[in-house]
Amino acid sequence: MLLSGSHEAQLDAASRQQLGTGTFRVGSASNRTASRLDGARLQLRAPQELISEATLPGTVQLPPSGQPIVLMAEAPVTGGYPRIGQVAAVDLPRLAQRRPGDPVCFRHGTLAQAADRLRRRDQALDTLCRQIEQRLQHDGFLTA
Repeated sequence: MLLSGSHEAQLDAASRQQLGTGTFRVGSASNRTASRLDGARLQLRAPQELISEATLPGTVQLPPSGQPIVLMAEAPVTGGYPRIGQVAAVDLPRLAQRRPGDPVCFRHGTLAQAADRLRRRDQALDTLCRQIEQRLQHDGFLTA
């Protein structure tokens, strides 16, 4: 899920459309710092010079190449490229598991939707952990 970034409105119409409906591919230069995406070049309506601002894992930046970069686990704390989106925290592990050449599609969502998906994932993980603990106790590997 992709949340709107502070500079998303600066994309031209075709690029906004491509960001929400197109398919990108994980680039070979991707690493723990950033997942570099290959695909259609995205363009701003007008060039911008920005000062560095805070970034977080999941920030989608648009460098001059027009190929989006998604900041990952070892993201820098600041960045000067336009921030066109934010990948929801619940989806970052899925992106991190992608290999070079794998497809990536963004679908826009709201903060409330992202928070709900994160809550449901956390509940599912809690349920799984309880089931594993019960099974280990049942099989004698853990004592109560």
